[in-house]
Amino acid sequence: MEPDWRAIGTHRIRVIGDQVELRQCGVLSLADAMEYFKSVEAVSAEYGYSLSLFEQQHATGIEASARSFIGQRAKALRSLSALAVVGASLPLRTLARLILRAINMIRNPPLPIGFFATELEARTYLAMYRNEFRIKLNPPAADRPAYR
Repeated sequence: MEPDWRAIGTHRIRVIGDQVELRQCGVLSLADAMEYFKSVEAVSAEYGYSLSLFEQQHATGIEASARSFIGQRAKALRSLSALAVVGASLPLRTLARLILRAINMIRNPPLPIGFFATELEARTYLAMYRNEFRIKLNPPAADRPAYR
């Protein structure tokens, strides 16, 4: 296994600063999803936001219990978050979009998700959200309200 990566089930995960990266291999189980969200929640607690990169070239699905859990946790997560997915098959992209629609109907702020062919495109997308989130959390002095 490469440095910084740790195994969760058949998958690998690592946290680099404000970003959680998951390389999915096979089916994502409920236990795998729970481990992923532990990392997301730790990053959110530290930075006030989280970014996630899912590599799904070798993914084959998501268990129903994991889908339900992901929906519940994503709705409950109140910090700013963005997700980039690389290499997902058409069925997985369709499933993710359905889950996201349901989440964003009641989640505030909405969870942006992008699907990409390359890791570079995905990282560029996440960098854009990193800048946006940092500005929202720490506005320039001229944009801050005056104290009296």
